[in-house]
Amino acid sequence: MSTEIEVEALRAQCYRIFTCIRENLKQIEQSQALLRECVRLLDARIGEEATNRMLARACLKVGVIPKTLRQEDGETLVSYVPTDGEV
Repeated sequence: MSTEIEVEALRAQCYRIFTCIRENLKQIEQSQALLRECVRLLDARIGEEATNRMLARACLKVGVIPKTLRQEDGETLVSYVPTDGEV
């Protein structure tokens, strides 16, 4: 009986974790869309090189590494990897 209760508690915990992950992924998608729009606007105002330098400084400041910034076709694509403070 105790095993069934433990299994049910673990199942419920997994469900809550998956729900949090789903919500975090939605938030990441929204943040990525906002960031892409900001990069697009910055490119138009200050140019790609200045935007790239500014984003690189911001990445170092907040502790993320730019994984990709632009696709081959020039389309803005921003993707970052957290560094866990090891920059």
